[in-house]
Amino acid sequence: MKELLNIALVAHDSRKRELLDWVRYNADLLSKHQLYATGTTGKLIGEIAVGTEDGVEYPFKNKVTRLLSGPLGGDQQIGAMIAEGKITADKAVLGYVGAYTFAEVVSGYTAFFLGARSVCPSATMIVKFIGSWGDPTMEAATAKDLIDNGAVLISQHSDSTTPATTAQENKVFHVGYNISMSDIAADASIVSSRIDWTNFFVKVIKAQINGEKQDKDYIGHGLKDGDVVLTELNTKIAAKDTVEKIKEAQEAIQSGKLQVFDTSKFTVGGQTVTHAFAIDTDGDFAADSEEAVFDGAFHESYFQSAPYFALRIDGITLLNEAY
Repeated sequence: MKELLNIALVAHDSRKRELLDWVRYNADLLSKHQLYATGTTGKLIGEIAVGTEDGVEYPFKNKVTRLLSGPLGGDQQIGAMIAEGKITADKAVLGYVGAYTFAEVVSGYTAFFLGARSVCPSATMIVKFIGSWGDPTMEAATAKDLIDNGAVLISQHSDSTTPATTAQENKVFHVGYNISMSDIAADASIVSSRIDWTNFFVKVIKAQINGEKQDKDYIGHGLKDGDVVLTELNTKIAAKDTVEKIKEAQEAIQSGKLQVFDTSKFTVGGQTVTHAFAIDTDGDFAADSEEAVFDGAFHESYFQSAPYFALRIDGITLLNEAY
């Protein structure tokens, strides 16, 4: 099994160039692992460009967890992480089978990752995309690849059950999507999230019958309305007190006390996010209107029902981006 290593990179100012040359030379290998670096060093590594047959790539962009500058405590942060066992080869690694690099998928795996981090601060995530909403063979192969890269739990935004069965075959855990998968992977699949379309369809059908104009978006609905639900928890394998913790989190989300994309809980390139647009007005797949960050959080599906969270946050490594 390939290990996902956690590698700390530190360099004195007079030696930064040598370190950057070494990282560039070993980019193909290092980009497959989780990197930590002190302030300026992390910034410079993130800017490394590597020439390829197709042009220029930035293999470490948004993939380095930046700590404080060395003189301001970054060296001590790394030392503490090593002493506490946080920088180890066996830390909690989540593997995620993604369909495409669309905001719909990015939003989902980021929310899942942040939820995991709330109970396991040392957790990291690796994501691999398959370029399809559903391809059982490819989903299984991708799940296996994630496991081989160190994942101890598999989740997915893809439509078949093969990530669940692959997880069970390889004795790791699984969290599903759209339907319960505990019946076919009873020793692996813990729970699934799904959308319940009942309220939406009732609303649309009533409007049609009454000759009313259909709303362009279906916003302001979700967990509190039963539009987003969890399948029955597989208590056979779930951790103790999981039922209580799920209820606690659901109540906090519904009350607004818990914001899924609380900007104090994640960084991008080592920096707190203070600005991000929500709406793409010109069809170029880049948001250019409506500020999504306010009141200390990125507000997903606030301006439109279609997801628009597309930030690449620290702690999540993408193994490919072809789709």
